[in-house]
Amino acid sequence: MKSISFTLGKSLKKKVMVAIVGGVFLFFTLTGIVSTQSVKSLLLKEKYNTIKALSEQISTQLSSSLGKTEKLLITERESLEYVHRYPRSERRSIIINNLTGLLKSNPELTSIWADWEPLAVDSLDAKLLNTPGATITGKFCATVYRKDSAIELADYTATDDEEGDYYTIPKDTRQLHITSPYVENYEASTDYLVITMGLPVILKNQVVGVVGADINISQLNQEIINGLKDEGGRFFIVGSGHKLLVYDKEDGVGKEASEVLSNSYSKNEELIEAIKSKAAGFYDFVDSDGKEYLAYINNQSNILKSDDVSILLIPGNFLTSANLKIFFIAFFILFGLGLLIFYRLTSYIIKRIIDPINMVSVALKDLARGNYAKVSSVNIQSGDEIEEMAHSFNNLHRSIEEVVDFTKSIGEGNLSAALTSKGEGDILGNSLLSMRDSLVKADEEEALRKLADEKLSWIERGVTLFGRVIQQDHASVNSLYQQVVRQIVTYIGANQGALYLVHEDADDQKYFEMVACMAWDRMKLQKKTFLLEEGLLGSCYFEQAPIELTEIPQDYLRITSGLGASKPQMLLLFPLIHNAEIVGIVEVASFKRFDEHVKSYLARISETFASSILSIRVNARTNELLSLSQMQAEEMKAQEEEMRQNIEELHATQEEMKRKATSAERLQDAIDHSFITMMVDPDLVVLDLNDKAKAILGHEAGSAIGKSLTSWVQESDRSLLTAAVANAKVNGVVSGMFTLIAGDRRATDIQATLVSDSERGGNISFIAYAMS
Repeated sequence: MKSISFTLGKSLKKKVMVAIVGGVFLFFTLTGIVSTQSVKSLLLKEKYNTIKALSEQISTQLSSSLGKTEKLLITERESLEYVHRYPRSERRSIIINNLTGLLKSNPELTSIWADWEPLAVDSLDAKLLNTPGATITGKFCATVYRKDSAIELADYTATDDEEGDYYTIPKDTRQLHITSPYVENYEASTDYLVITMGLPVILKNQVVGVVGADINISQLNQEIINGLKDEGGRFFIVGSGHKLLVYDKEDGVGKEASEVLSNSYSKNEELIEAIKSKAAGFYDFVDSDGKEYLAYINNQSNILKSDDVSILLIPGNFLTSANLKIFFIAFFILFGLGLLIFYRLTSYIIKRIIDPINMVSVALKDLARGNYAKVSSVNIQSGDEIEEMAHSFNNLHRSIEEVVDFTKSIGEGNLSAALTSKGEGDILGNSLLSMRDSLVKADEEEALRKLADEKLSWIERGVTLFGRVIQQDHASVNSLYQQVVRQIVTYIGANQGALYLVHEDADDQKYFEMVACMAWDRMKLQKKTFLLEEGLLGSCYFEQAPIELTEIPQDYLRITSGLGASKPQMLLLFPLIHNAEIVGIVEVASFKRFDEHVKSYLARISETFASSILSIRVNARTNELLSLSQMQAEEMKAQEEEMRQNIEELHATQEEMKRKATSAERLQDAIDHSFITMMVDPDLVVLDLNDKAKAILGHEAGSAIGKSLTSWVQESDRSLLTAAVANAKVNGVVSGMFTLIAGDRRATDIQATLVSDSERGGNISFIAYAMS
């Protein structure tokens, strides 16, 4: 590797030094500001957390005091629930003594009491009037309280039984009740701010009384003030209705927070609105003396009631006093550290940055001038971006060498030459690769075009050979069909083939018939006719489209030879269609799959073959009709001769029939003049009669048609006539003698013959002659 020498330019050093000095100064200035702000932010955050912790500590202290009193009342209630185990006369004194002991041991309480329902303690209310703890009615209400430094029992002997909310609310709700703070002095010289806690006493699911205690809020408030003395803080609680429940200035207890917290210096509207909406957080507050505080609202204190909020006030200078101290300490530390870093950084940059950059600059200048022979790799091992820059230069140098080799190979016709692209930004490399790919694509397209031309030539050659087979003279139509199948199978390289044509039977029902095949196995040859809807042939017929199968059922078809048999890999059915009419189907099978140009060839010849089949059928039909017309002409000649003979015989028959008809008419006239004739239906209703019958029956005979014959037969012969008619229906002809009664009551005996005519619905011909 060649070594590279260089001369460091003064302008670059000056620029770097100015940049270093300015950068370091700016960096440490900004770092000092940011660090100071960060420390300040951390300090403020710490102070805020301190305020939150202090607020929670005070809330916990108050809650603990109230919780302790609540546990004391629960214990006392359990004790009172067992007081009925003692004798009646001792119960009241036991309760008073117990309450007195509890008050002595709990200095935070100003009073503890137990009020009972009438007759609930010992049922001796009326007998114990004017006794300790008894009201004017004798109801037991024991209250012990602190009076200055002494503990005394309240006297209710002159008091009625009316109770306040401290009693009625826990009695009705059966739950612990805490009153709002109020002022009480217990007959002492000092007023106290107290709250009252009441807990119901329940026996057998009945409220029998309430036990309670009064807690000295003034004392707790003073303890809070003492606890915040170092911080100069204040603490108060706002309850429902936005009224002050606890306030370091007790004259504000019970008043609206907006009334007490607003003053001439500030309305403190943001803090008041936050109290009303119970929005926890930090807010500014200015008291009536103009002193500024930082107020923290805790909406989760739950000291007296669940909806209470507590407010802790910390003077504003609590935060600002530490800010200046932090700023000066941070500033001097950073300033000294900056000087040290400046010296070290300047030395490092000159050695590690400026010198290597100049080395790369010299190499780039040679490369830009085209002095490739002078350029070599740059060896810089600094482990940073400058080393990466040197590596990039080396990669660029290698890339140029690779491009030169690549272009030489392409120019020599080596289209498989390789060149690695450096990415989307490598314009030169990507362009050269694109050029190579375009050349490769052009070669591939030329090869595909040649292949397409070869396939097209193959199709045209096959169509020509197929046309020659069609145009050749064949001994029979079946020979033509067999030669066509052989040509198709041989030309496309198939292994089996068959031709099916559509025929019609005597009932005009269409069916398929195998008319030719090649290499078909014996089992397939056993059946040569198929229904139009049968199998793949039917599907191809009705869809009028080719069917291609590559997954052939195991038992459908097998290609056999002397060495064995195997299932084909592809089955192809092509319909022979002419003018939208299918005349047949070609089926071929092969061990290999057919290419698209083979299918195109089959599609081409199928049209030609379908037209040829129709022509063959038309010619065959024409010859058949010609032969048929010749036969029909011969038959017509024979039929004409036979018809002439039949006409002559018919003329002779007609003459004979005329003679017989004339003889029959004369015979009928003779019968009508000599015999009585009538036509009756099976029920003996007269349908017709001759003049001879009318004469015998008299003047009423004209109206005989439509009437029953029995009306002119003698009554004694009527049954014989009915029997004769029935016999005639069975035997056809019956004779008998009857007496007819004319309209003038004249009787005529006749010999009659009854003939049944089954062809006329069973009518009876009645033929007779008079006996006299």
